[in-house]
Amino acid sequence: MIDSNDPMTHVTLATYEDIVMDDTKDVIVLFYVDWCPACKEWKPDWISYAKEFANSPADFRQNGVIAMYNLSENEKPADLEIPHFPTIYMFPKTKKKEPVFYEAGHWN
Repeated sequence: MIDSNDPMTHVTLATYEDIVMDDTKDVIVLFYVDWCPACKEWKPDWISYAKEFANSPADFRQNGVIAMYNLSENEKPADLEIPHFPTIYMFPKTKKKEPVFYEAGHWN
């Protein structure tokens, strides 16, 4: 169950197109599974980032989304490589079909 005070956008396969592929926003998504120790370590920080983002100026928030996608509960989106857990992608509003992969402290 998702807490109503949770600032995080929780994406599912059913909402993926509407949220992640929205060409009016840059979207950063953490793809995770419940059983992964590294995912459990990342999750609190990711929620903290979402809280900070939620408190940023409205004109900044309207251009982006910080989200989580639970692969324990949802199928993987088609045509998206998830090489390990957690995996982070940014989907730029101008290049939705060319997501940017984050690994080892760098956007690739």
